[in-house]
Amino acid sequence: MAKPYPKEFREDVVRVARHREPGVTLEQIATDFGIHPVTLSKWLRRAEVDAGCGAQWMCDPGRRSVDLGLESALPVGPEPSTLGPRIAVQVS
Repeated sequence: MAKPYPKEFREDVVRVARHREPGVTLEQIATDFGIHPVTLSKWLRRAEVDAGCGAQWMCDPGRRSVDLGLESALPVGPEPSTLGPRIAVQVS
């Protein structure tokens, strides 16, 4: 099993990733530090949890969310309250 990275190194990489310039990707930062991009993503999530945040938007409510274009792929239908009564179905 590989030896874990020192805590100070992880904190430095996370700080650089959080304060990166526009246009700089996490992949670029990970490559610069010689780590895998997934490792950096995990470190960022861990740092958010340690800071008391479940997600980045909880720490920074003014931060714009990333539009993945998923909303346009979802069907648009009536509000649930206008669908009428629900029927329970037992599956065996």
